[in-house]
Amino acid sequence: MKYMLFCLLGWGLWLSPSEAQASSLPAADATGSLVSLGSGPSLSFELPLPFNTRLGGSAATPWYYFSRFGISNYDLHLQFPLLKQDGFLITVVAGAFGQINLRSTPDSAPLSPVGLEMGACFSYLFSEQLRLRLNLVPGFNFFLPFEEPANDKNETGVGWTFLTPASGFEVAWRFNPHFEASLGFNGNGDILSLSGIF
Repeated sequence: MKYMLFCLLGWGLWLSPSEAQASSLPAADATGSLVSLGSGPSLSFELPLPFNTRLGGSAATPWYYFSRFGISNYDLHLQFPLLKQDGFLITVVAGAFGQINLRSTPDSAPLSPVGLEMGACFSYLFSEQLRLRLNLVPGFNFFLPFEEPANDKNETGVGWTFLTPASGFEVAWRFNPHFEASLGFNGNGDILSLSGIF
């Protein structure tokens, strides 16, 4: 299995262009295909499509759920370019996301297997090697059970979240034309990530 993974990675690097960028987040500055491993733990991908659009997705089992370790996040999204000027880039991202309890662990909070996410991705290129990214991608959970009112107030779960898997921020350092490391936080729980660029 490891041998096959290394062969696939080597083959992709051999075919990859040197000007591509990568990220564990949907990145406004990305231009090539990528696979990213995050500390969440998570696995994400992005592929270029015609008309400068991109298809991406991720899956994760974040540790930050504490007792909910074993709850898996996923998302699948499309990106559309909006602005590219003097190292500042903006794209629009839209897609679906959700949470699934794969191990049937006790769950104190409601989960939604399906939701919609839409927002914007911002990137600023300090240099070819150093980049700053911020993704503001809120989402709405479908099938989220409404909670009982707390403390005699009319507080109910409405399904909105501001930490979808596509949301977050990071500082990225491309130390090699084919690899990029990033430090930040996203909805998959990634603090550190390593991306392979194809």
